[in-house]
Amino acid sequence: MRPICKFVLAVSITCGAVVAQKLTPDFKFEGSRQPGDTLKITGTALDSIKAIKLKGQDGKPDISVPADSLKITPTEIDFPVPAGANGTYQVELSPGNGQPVPLTVTPKSSTGTNTPTDKPVIDSVFPTTTYPVQDHFSFEINGRNFSPAPEDDQVEVEGQGRIFFGSRYPSLSEDATKEAAKPIECNGQTPDKYPCLEVTSDGRRLLISGFPRRYPYQGPMRVRVFVKDTPSEL
Repeated sequence: MRPICKFVLAVSITCGAVVAQKLTPDFKFEGSRQPGDTLKITGTALDSIKAIKLKGQDGKPDISVPADSLKITPTEIDFPVPAGANGTYQVELSPGNGQPVPLTVTPKSSTGTNTPTDKPVIDSVFPTTTYPVQDHFSFEINGRNFSPAPEDDQVEVEGQGRIFFGSRYPSLSEDATKEAAKPIECNGQTPDKYPCLEVTSDGRRLLISGFPRRYPYQGPMRVRVFVKDTPSEL
């Protein structure tokens, strides 16, 4: 008689608890903010967030925050106020089912221009990790007291010296139809005009396009901004 063998397959299923995202109790943005300011949201399980949108109030259009400008950890999200923001908004996290957070944005007055004695301040550099395209990088520096006149701004990379820009442009106005934090003029340049510097009119954002990779394995870089020879901190 031929033996009959039977195999029994046991399947074990482990169920893990899904932690719901949650903001810090009573979280809110204090006071009025300006375009270019870096905002921080705190809470738990925030690393599930993929997008942030400013829902316009009083008939204002919605503004999406560029995904590559988000800095997300399980407990914090840092993001810049988009250049075109002006008025009241509800900050909406996606995906998510929590209550949006009110935000008021007041652009800098046209009479409140920076003076040469204002010390430039770097708040953040985005993206924190970038990859070269044809051995060139693009990144942005967010801060305060940069000059809206691009010829007055200099950018220094620690250990490499100042960047010698092949072209410089003032960025389009904040109310222009464009994706926030994306260079417009520099994108149209030929490689021989790189690196290219573009500066927003509020003096809060420097956009650097076509910065050449010096080493095969480029590690973290530290930068400093000079405005008419007045330096920021590294």
